[in-house]
Amino acid sequence: MTAPFLSIVIPTRERADTLRYALKSCIAQPFRDAEFIVSNNASTDETEAVVQSFDDPRIKLINPGRRVSMRENWEFALQSVTGRFVTYIGDDDALMPDALGRLAKLLSARTADAVKWQAPTYYWPQSGHPLSGKLALNLGNRAAPVKSAAALNAVRWGYLYYHFLPMIYHGAVSMECISRIRAKSGEFFCCEIPDIYSGVAVAASTQEYVYLQTPLTISGASRHSNGTSSKRSSSVQKNTPASLFFSENTLGPHPDFVALAEVPSSIHACVTDAMLRARDKLQGGSLYVPLWYRLMLIVREIAAQPNADVTAPDHPLSVYSRKRNLGWLYDYYAGLFVRHAPRPDVVDIENDSKRPAGVYLIDTEQLGAGEVYEASVLLDKLLQCVDTSWSGSRVATRSLLSGRILSKLSQNGSLYLFNAASLS
Repeated sequence: MTAPFLSIVIPTRERADTLRYALKSCIAQPFRDAEFIVSNNASTDETEAVVQSFDDPRIKLINPGRRVSMRENWEFALQSVTGRFVTYIGDDDALMPDALGRLAKLLSARTADAVKWQAPTYYWPQSGHPLSGKLALNLGNRAAPVKSAAALNAVRWGYLYYHFLPMIYHGAVSMECISRIRAKSGEFFCCEIPDIYSGVAVAASTQEYVYLQTPLTISGASRHSNGTSSKRSSSVQKNTPASLFFSENTLGPHPDFVALAEVPSSIHACVTDAMLRARDKLQGGSLYVPLWYRLMLIVREIAAQPNADVTAPDHPLSVYSRKRNLGWLYDYYAGLFVRHAPRPDVVDIENDSKRPAGVYLIDTEQLGAGEVYEASVLLDKLLQCVDTSWSGSRVATRSLLSGRILSKLSQNGSLYLFNAASLS
């Protein structure tokens, strides 16, 4: 039997209610040269029955045989992959209609180790999020080659959001690239936040990747999501998906950094941890991670969270900073962001006045879509009726320095990431 061109991996645990619709979006794909690997992390609900209810030879069900952490389940699933390119999606996510056909066409036309695309966010009904039942997206249909080192540099200094990195999650990475990374580090996922780490690792191991505005997947935010239960709180709440996630961490904190469970709402902390681990595992210590500057990004982000007192002397970041001889700098950052209005990096798309140009909200419930597969079909129909060629996602800049760094991202030297010709 010939190896498939694409492998779609869906790690899952106790989420049969959303997994059903993720798989529905998979079997609806007309592209046949693919496999769908469901890695069932010892679920006790109806997960196995849901998978077996789909009569499609492309679906493979695997099980690590015991309850493992998210990182371990992602690594375990990778061992069963036989395709040339690999994509991970969540069990509350969905593939867009004919996404695999379009992805295969792109990968066949361009020589690239990785492709990353923007994935609209679908907030499941009853997700507990203020945007419940809505879909947030940025319109555009352009694709551009991105220099990996420049993108990683921009993310390191906080000028570019990590979602632009060539992650395997809502992206595609060649098995050749994965094998190179594993040869150096022993495993592919060397961080408890596997999606972010994959973006850092691939960017550190490639010359260039392709970024695509056209959505090929939808990212789901449901009541099960780790991010949904941790992003809006400065501490880990008991009996939430986030608390279970952090309790299962087998790696422990990085010796040069604070434990992520102590700063659960900070995306910048997750990126910092991923960079430190990529530095050690892939770069032989040569990847510079400016902890003094990353500390500022983290403090600013956490200071914007409800009930977050970053000035408290026993705050985990304060304790960490003093151990690193950065206590004076931390005190300055904490005082600065308490005195001034916080400026979190994550844009407040709930507030129309703060929503950036090009970001749109669709009330999918009003249009008859009640789950992520229906939302993907609805979005596909809407995109066919909208001219998105005018839209170019501009990368926000905060200083003249950021402009100089970002100008190296695309081949034509523009501050826009997506000035390359649209792909048909």
